[in-house]
Amino acid sequence: NKTFFFYSFENNPFTTPVPQNFTVPTPEMLQGDFSALLALGSRYQIYDPLSIKENPDDGHFYRTPFPNNIIPASRLDPAAKRIAQFWPKPNRAPSTADFRGNYFFNNAGTGDWYRTHTARVDHAFSPKHRIFGRVSLDKWRSLKNNYFFNEATGLEGFRETRLVGLDDVYVFSSNVVLNVKAGLMRQPFSRRPQSMGIDYSGLGFSPSLVGLVPKDVAAFPTISVGSYLGFGGNPYFINNNTTESLGGTLSWQKGKHNVRFGVEWRSTYQHLRDAARDIAPRLVFNKDWTSGPTEVSSSQPIGGELAAFLMGVPSDGNMTLTNGFTAHNNWYGFFVHDDWKVARRLTMNIGLRYELDMPLTERDDRMVNGFDLTTPLAIEAQAQAAYARNPIPELPVSQFKVRGGYQYASSGSRGLWDLDPHNIMPRFGLAYQLNDKTVIRSGFGLFFDSLGIGRNALPNQPGFSRSTELVSSVDNGLHYLSSLSNPFPNGLLRPVGSSLGVNLDAGNGIFVGYRGVRNPYTMHWSFGLQRELPGQFVLDVSYVGSKSVALPQVPSGVDLNTLPRKYLSTLPTRDEENLTFLNQPVANPFAGLLPGTDLEGDVIPHAGLLIPYPQYPGGVYAITTAGMGWYHALQARIERRMRGGFTMVGNYTWSKNMSAINYLNPTDPAPEHVTDSLDPGQTFTIAGVYELPVGRGRRWGNGWRSAVNQFLGGWQFGSVFKAQRGLAVYVSDAILLPGKSMYDAVLPKDQRTWDGGWFNHSAFNTNFDEQPAGNHIRTLSTRFPYLRGPGYYVLDTNLSKKFTISERVVLQFRAEAYNLTNHVNFGIYPSLDPVDPESDQIPYLNGSPRVIQFGLRLSF
Repeated sequence: NKTFFFYSFENNPFTTPVPQNFTVPTPEMLQGDFSALLALGSRYQIYDPLSIKENPDDGHFYRTPFPNNIIPASRLDPAAKRIAQFWPKPNRAPSTADFRGNYFFNNAGTGDWYRTHTARVDHAFSPKHRIFGRVSLDKWRSLKNNYFFNEATGLEGFRETRLVGLDDVYVFSSNVVLNVKAGLMRQPFSRRPQSMGIDYSGLGFSPSLVGLVPKDVAAFPTISVGSYLGFGGNPYFINNNTTESLGGTLSWQKGKHNVRFGVEWRSTYQHLRDAARDIAPRLVFNKDWTSGPTEVSSSQPIGGELAAFLMGVPSDGNMTLTNGFTAHNNWYGFFVHDDWKVARRLTMNIGLRYELDMPLTERDDRMVNGFDLTTPLAIEAQAQAAYARNPIPELPVSQFKVRGGYQYASSGSRGLWDLDPHNIMPRFGLAYQLNDKTVIRSGFGLFFDSLGIGRNALPNQPGFSRSTELVSSVDNGLHYLSSLSNPFPNGLLRPVGSSLGVNLDAGNGIFVGYRGVRNPYTMHWSFGLQRELPGQFVLDVSYVGSKSVALPQVPSGVDLNTLPRKYLSTLPTRDEENLTFLNQPVANPFAGLLPGTDLEGDVIPHAGLLIPYPQYPGGVYAITTAGMGWYHALQARIERRMRGGFTMVGNYTWSKNMSAINYLNPTDPAPEHVTDSLDPGQTFTIAGVYELPVGRGRRWGNGWRSAVNQFLGGWQFGSVFKAQRGLAVYVSDAILLPGKSMYDAVLPKDQRTWDGGWFNHSAFNTNFDEQPAGNHIRTLSTRFPYLRGPGYYVLDTNLSKKFTISERVVLQFRAEAYNLTNHVNFGIYPSLDPVDPESDQIPYLNGSPRVIQFGLRLSF
């Protein structure tokens, strides 16, 4: 036979239960009554955002508290009252005194529907030449995040993957073989919020906002309310990905050498279309306007953000008109590899690989690919004249510049980053057989990663896509320029392409992309010993290490526009004097030059003139590749080969994973070296398969009749158990009490509870008013190897049997139980706030409850 074919079809609808705990407002809070929080202490006091007044004696802005922490009904925003109706009522006792964790969502499941067709044809043209082709089509649909069972949440996803692959093998001679592979993948992918088509006027929004969004594509706004579970967050888009690949490997065996030469090419396209329809507003409510008594006072642990929402006073937000794009990225690889049988006991592997990750381009150059440091903005002369009339002592008039802005792609510079031509990767390995039962293995390899579409490096399109920033206030809350009901009173900024150049987005913040990055790479090395033991056991013990270099700070990058270090506080506690200095209102040289931005007011904070690029108060963000990572591990594996119907394998890893990716302070010269957030420290896994000794040819039932043996004989049992240490948590900045260290934050195991606390907060100064603010140079590390969340333990089992119906037909039955013991694995907040004893209470589960499933497979 020269031609063979294969076809399979799979239809798989399934639901994954992911129960979680959230925080929702109490009915009393939604009426403006926060008196229950005030009963816990004065730090929960909510202040009236409209009551602020400047005290000329000290320069501070003062707010008055709401009596008994109750907001008058007349102050509640009409849109807030309507949107608040979408919150469910609390359905469980809160896990904290301030009502957190009061909503248990027992069906936060992901509904998925997956259907796939796969066909393959193999053909042998001759004994030397054979080829196969494969075609597959799969369709996937999902429904997730429907936390409230209404339009406020919920997301539908659709994906269709079409794959074509071709593999051609030609044997030139007994020692020379050529293998050529080609592939094509196309994948339309879209997401659609369940709220698509919602009526904004029914949510209480002003006619001006209603008129900005066509009703057929209107989606529930993305509304973030601090610690409370928010709304929306489900953007709409249609995305089309295409990947083409071609590669070949020539294998040549000569004496003790088996040499392979290869070349690979991959071309990836991503086409984002219909993105302009994603124009639901994003609104953020925090405690900026409800804290007090002054503008530099510490905020409430919780409640202030909800009060701001109810009164319709946002802190941040935007609304974006998004353009589509067509991005393209080519990748090339070349390699040579030799498996060399040096001697009977020694084998070596030597290889060299070279890759070119070509810069990503956009079909019509509709993107920013750098930061122009030298070109003055059109408003520079006017701003300089205004500054000269009211300068500050720290910045001489001659040094006040308004320069720096977007650099757009052009015919002479189309790439999103500069080509890195240095991706040379040597590899080396050896295996030496000490004796008949012992083998030593070692190796080293260097591996480069790509920067392209596969790593979500996509065009940055300011100007082609246009974001209108929400400006809440430009004078510390003396006057509010927007509200929840009418967040964008001046309308939306329309796309202008690259016509404004460096002048675009002045007065806000900018993201300037990837220029100057290089391909990350990792060096791997290992040394191991394998030994055969009595009883069919094999033991492997290895040291494994790696070092990663040039890791990027993603997704937002680092801010190039931070306040110089000399203006930051070095005090161990909150520095009110420094805060007052930085927040002191000074004359705004941009007044009247940048309307509709954070710089449109007559005054700005003192700090706003001390940053390198004062025209960008929201920051200048760029992706850099200054990150590094280290991994060292002892890995042990013991395997019992199949004997007497039983086989097992056990693995133990003792590891240390360190990273230096994020900066402890923006002004630090290098990223902080800490225990990585994904470092478990220790992991143990054991798996086994046991053929029950029942049935023909086995210990019991060897003489059973066929009918009896068909049902009772030949059963197989398997099980996998995994135990893993908890992960290190992020620690917010805090003040240790005298004589205390971070070791004192570790609670004894018998005192840790998921709802009562996981760490010891008594080691810290918990006075809310003394905590460091953003003007503080932090010295406390963000992670410690001994401050970890709960561990992870799970036992999975299965029972299976094959029924031989005929010589050519076999039916297999499987019963599987995941998390057989229904053990509850708790997760933990990604950060620990030592000041807030409620922050380390565990609101959600890590992993699934017990799942039992049955399956049948017919082979013929």
